[in-house]
Amino acid sequence: MSQAAIFPVMYKEVRDYAELLDKVLIELKGGTGQPQDEERKRLAHFLTELASANTRSLATRMVSRLLRNEGRVTPQKLAAIGVKLNSPGVAAIDQTMISQLEELARALEQEQAVAMARI
Repeated sequence: MSQAAIFPVMYKEVRDYAELLDKVLIELKGGTGQPQDEERKRLAHFLTELASANTRSLATRMVSRLLRNEGRVTPQKLAAIGVKLNSPGVAAIDQTMISQLEELARALEQEQAVAMARI
């Protein structure tokens, strides 16, 4: 795949994750999200993938690298949140975790801007 073709695909993938994160954050803040929710499961998978060295997703690797470079929230912390999001019996997430997810939302927004500039 050429570089010109990679960036639109990466932009779409990052945008999809950003939208998913926004939906789950709204549910978490409102106290309506449950571990069995499909969106929550998808977000949990994405968060755990951020800490994986073996992920196949270029967008996930780029977001992970961005997070490591900025140092405000690490992929490992987000992976731990992903595990909690997937855990039955964990309906509520504390404010620290929500703040870390909001930091991820800002990083995704920044990554979307970078990808869009390259399109």
